[in-house]
This record gives sequence, C-alpha cells and structure tokens, in this order.
Amino acid sequence: MKILSKNPWLHYLYYAVIVFAFIFAYSIIVPLVQFQADSVGYAYPFVLIELIGNLIFGILLGLENLLKERQNVGKWIFNIPRFILIGIPSFIFGCFYFIFMIPVIGYIPNLMISTLFITINQVLFSYCVTTNFSKQSITD
Repeated sequence: MKILSKNPWLHYLYYAVIVFAFIFAYSIIVPLVQFQADSVGYAYPFVLIELIGNLIFGILLGLENLLKERQNVGKWIFNIPRFILIGIPSFIFGCFYFIFMIPVIGYIPNLMISTLFITINQVLFSYCVTTNFSKQSITD
C-alpha cells in the first residue's frame, strides 16, 4: 500500500494542511487553557497542554520521514547514539517545569527558564524520536 501520493505537490499540500490546521487549533486552545490556569492560579494543566501540543507538533514534523521509512523493506532500527546525544538532553530541558521545579534548586540561568527554549526542546525531542526510527535493509 502506497502511503505517500505519487504527485509531490499533492503530498506536500496534504502535509501543509495538516500542519497548519494543527497550528491553528493549537493557537486557539492554548490561550483558553492559559486564561483558565491564570484565573485559577494553578499552572500545571497549562504546562501539560503546552507540552502535549509541542510534542505532537514535533511528531508531525518528523512524520514524513517515518512514512518514507515505512515503505522500505527491512528490519526497524533505532538510532541510539543520536537519541542519547540529542534526544535525552532535549527531553530534560523540554520537561524543565516538571523535573526542575523543586524548591531545593537555587539559581537557574535565564536561558533555561525561557518559554521559547523549553518549547524548542520539546519539539526537538519529539522530532528526534520520530526520525530516529529507520529500516535497515536485510542483505544475505
């Protein structure tokens, strides 16, 4: 079964529509959840929704590579060195609020507290995990 369309224009049009639809829905949902979190004074639901949205966005970015690999013949492999060097650090920095929001920790550089830094690392982590899967051809 052919997943990707034979016409590259149509394929990228589908892909762009899905990505932009997600971005549009995400831009509507996040401010509503943030407003609710601000009114209640409890930020963890907002942080969790933002984390899930960023992870889904990274998966959408890497989905094309995964679908291309699915068409190949061979055994699935996972690129462990890439995951250890890129995936794990981006996971740690991306889950900053959940891991490091402990009162014992003192000074933390402003770069780590930046929402943009955390968002980029969350997207990078899910993109890294999605694109780390590939098929190794079996040659006898």
